[in-house]
Amino acid sequence: MLSDVSDGTARVQLLSSFACRIDESEVMLAEFPRNLVALLALEDRRVPRALIAERLWPDIEPEAAAKRLRQTLWRIRRLTADRVVRASQDTVGLAEGVRVDIEEAVTLARHILSPEAVNDELAAIGDWRPLGLPLLPGCESEEVYLARQRWDRLRLLALERLAEASLAQGRIPDAIELASVAIAVDDLNEGLHRLLVRANLARRDIATAKRIHAGYSLLLREELDVEPSPEFRSIFATPR
Repeated sequence: MLSDVSDGTARVQLLSSFACRIDESEVMLAEFPRNLVALLALEDRRVPRALIAERLWPDIEPEAAAKRLRQTLWRIRRLTADRVVRASQDTVGLAEGVRVDIEEAVTLARHILSPEAVNDELAAIGDWRPLGLPLLPGCESEEVYLARQRWDRLRLLALERLAEASLAQGRIPDAIELASVAIAVDDLNEGLHRLLVRANLARRDIATAKRIHAGYSLLLREELDVEPSPEFRSIFATPR
């Protein structure tokens, strides 16, 4: 996970699982307080009270939903010493200074994908593990589902970029690990399998490279009834 060193701040974790921490102590939140904090952590702005109430309680009258929101906010503020959520008469949002792991992970991914990032720097990035973590697995609200789709697309690109940089720098085990983590996110992505084959060929492990090649070809036929691209099918004929 991202840094857990105590610095007097509140933290919200959305990667791998939900957690809310004040300093080093986890705050146990019930379902609706937890859902509210998660929704606010996915927003980059303060949200109108009416909109949040509608998202959390779509099947009840607005007045009743507003009442439940007030009760939920009171519980969160009491349990977190008023350090996680801030509410005004019209809007609600996270308190200033709250750290959210998905925000830090997105910043890392965007740095990796920036034109200024060069292979030497990328290959030396040590703490890339947040890129391998899913966003709130098991939660299927529309907001979380859409955010998860965006996160998966971004982290796949970043993992592939890191793997390519590691391979270019001769850090073959790192390239293999990064590509494998990315394939666990999207096992139908041909570019990642091609990269994994290249990395194994670079260490002269032809048997593993051929197993990966054959396994991906079979997966595509079984899942999509298609063949890999000509480039992938002829990868062993490419002079190296």
